[in-house]
Amino acid sequence: MNKQIFEGLSEGGTVLMPLYSTPWSASFGMLVDKFGVMWKFNSEARKFLDSFED
Repeated sequence: MNKQIFEGLSEGGTVLMPLYSTPWSASFGMLVDKFGVMWKFNSEARKFLDSFED
């Protein structure tokens, strides 16, 4: 689902960082849409953050 939303928002805009897997997220990316709004996608970040909570 993130990929479809990311691709839709990037139409007519600029992809700053394509979606890819990182140590903290299964799907992370950034874009600026055709209206100049910056978007950051960060799925499953909670799994990473949970490892730091007591």
